[in-house]
Amino acid sequence: MTKHLTISSLFLVAVIVFGACKKDKPGSVIDPDDGFELPYNKEGVTANKKFVEDEGRSVVKKLEALPDADAIKALNTLADLNMPDVDITLSAVARIGRQPNKVAAIGRTLTTVAEADVTLNNAYGIYEYNHQTGDWDKTASSEKLELRFPALANAQTNNAVLTIAYTSNGQVIDIDGESLELPTAVNASLKVAGEEVLKLVSSYAYESDGLPKNIDVTLTMGGYKATLLAEKGSTTKAEVKFSVNGEELIAASLEAETRNYNMDTFEDEDNLEDLVGASNASIRLGNVQLLGFFDVRKFISALPNLEYPDYPDYYDYFTGNETWGSAEYAAAEAAYDEAYRKYQTQYEAVDKQLTEAEVDALKKYSKFVAVNLSTEQRIATVDFQVYEDKYCYDGICDIYYDYEPVLVFGDESRVSFEDFADTGFDRLISDLEDLIEKFD
Repeated sequence: MTKHLTISSLFLVAVIVFGACKKDKPGSVIDPDDGFELPYNKEGVTANKKFVEDEGRSVVKKLEALPDADAIKALNTLADLNMPDVDITLSAVARIGRQPNKVAAIGRTLTTVAEADVTLNNAYGIYEYNHQTGDWDKTASSEKLELRFPALANAQTNNAVLTIAYTSNGQVIDIDGESLELPTAVNASLKVAGEEVLKLVSSYAYESDGLPKNIDVTLTMGGYKATLLAEKGSTTKAEVKFSVNGEELIAASLEAETRNYNMDTFEDEDNLEDLVGASNASIRLGNVQLLGFFDVRKFISALPNLEYPDYPDYYDYFTGNETWGSAEYAAAEAAYDEAYRKYQTQYEAVDKQLTEAEVDALKKYSKFVAVNLSTEQRIATVDFQVYEDKYCYDGICDIYYDYEPVLVFGDESRVSFEDFADTGFDRLISDLEDLIEKFD
């Protein structure tokens, strides 16, 4: 029987919103409570946009050596060898070799190991690449899953070894009548010519009902390191970091106040406000840090209990016996058009009221700020504004309401997120494209 557990559905989905990042060293990041009290810089949109782009380009430059890492070269080779599809962790590690965006692939590997279906030791075996047949020869193993293959394309010796092993303390849960063994560790190692070039270490702890309460995943490749941590409790936390030679470049941390829940209450939870309360957010890219606070429970509770009207049913007005162009058809069409206009008027009124209520609740129960870590000043805060979309035909306009975030700078300039991101980042985009090309 295949033994597996979908960890994401039990734990990571519980982390609904981003949370607070803890300091690794003095001055490295700003605590959320402090970020909103920092002074504004007065440099305006153009200068701050240049700073954000320069920070992005600096991060990309520090990743330039990644394509030349021995682990990347070996995984690129493995991706072209018709690798046996026997294990989700193996596939997650090998994905680094398949995808051109290696940073995204590394992040996806972390989350896959943490959340995907984990196949246990039924997948064990030693697979040796056969250069004559172009296939894999399998030898039985009760201890590990191992692939032996050439580290470089066209090489004739299998000098790369990728090994994956699982451990468990025997804890099992029953899902849909199937007994599932829970892994306490999933580890992987890639060696080239006897030297370890990639290491994946992960550990898991569970509540008595099988709900994960701790997840810890670390992936290292030479000077590159990526980590994922998650913890269940009265405050649910998660954190992802990516560093190069000890310098943290990218980080996202999560912290949300959560009421006590177990496997049953989590799976049966219909109302988000009953699960998540006050939450914090932190995302870092180089010396740019985004901070946020959002009280989910108060936000949802503040929204009015309004329902959109029912769309008029065409067949309530047309029986199907009317002839086009006849008086009966014209009368049915006029009645339907009148019903639709009445519906649209009611819809617009509800839509406007709900949208304005959401914006008002966001202003009351959330706040977001972008910080320049090098100067410890606010780049911009976030406001929200309602806007209208009009769809006009035959002299009639239907109005639909929505809202958007707006960046507010120290010189009081206001720019929507969309407009801010649309222009001014050409050099950063070019750098990213050049980096991706190096992996091809």
